Amino acid sequence: ASIAPLAVAAHSQAGLVVPQDRDGKIRRYPLIFRAGEELYPSLALGAAMAGRPEEASSILNRAVNLESSRPLLRFQSADDFRILRFGDIMEADRNSPGLKKGIEGKILLVGVSAQGTEDFVRTSVHGELPGVFIHASAVAGILGDSFIANDRKNLVLGAALGLALLIFLTWMLRNPQGGVHVFMKGGVILGLWFCVAIYAATKSVLLPVGAVV
Repeated sequence: ASIAPLAVAAHSQAGLVVPQDRDGKIRRYPLIFRAGEELYPSLALGAAMAGRPEEASSILNRAVNLESSRPLLRFQSADDFRILRFGDIMEADRNSPGLKKGIEGKILLVGVSAQGTEDFVRTSVHGELPGVFIHASAVAGILGDSFIANDRKNLVLGAALGLALLIFLTWMLRNPQGGVHVFMKGGVILGLWFCVAIYAATKSVLLPVGAVV
């Protein structure tokens, strides 16, 4: 848990650990932590509930009712968030209009971004980036209900679409006219499959692209 002075002053306690996949990249974000008999929200879930107290119950219900306790993150880029230097906030006059405009009514996550601080992580769509962006992306996912769905229905859908494309490819290549002809038509089918998968991702649905290819 937090050290005593922080625990006393804090609104609540929250979990910070975000496990990596076997390849060392982060794709999923845990929302609930268990410590003994106690349950705690993740940092992102706790921040979302504290930042929107009037919606706290519905936010918690959405998180609890997700099909996975570690949903796939829809990663935001650094450009999607307003980034402020901590030193500038601390040095600003508390009545500064610029300070109020920058932080009033906002959820602020404090993290380090200096090289050498060891708080850098890797995701499937980024190189290294400060770990605070993982939590920020999770807050955005919770508030926007935009986690990527990866349930059994999507796997069945992906398998059915893949089988349909295989049948279509077989039909297209029933009268092959040389290797180049086969390669070009196969490339068209694969390109079509990637377009379908990308469109599905924009609708927060993950299809098993690699397995089908």
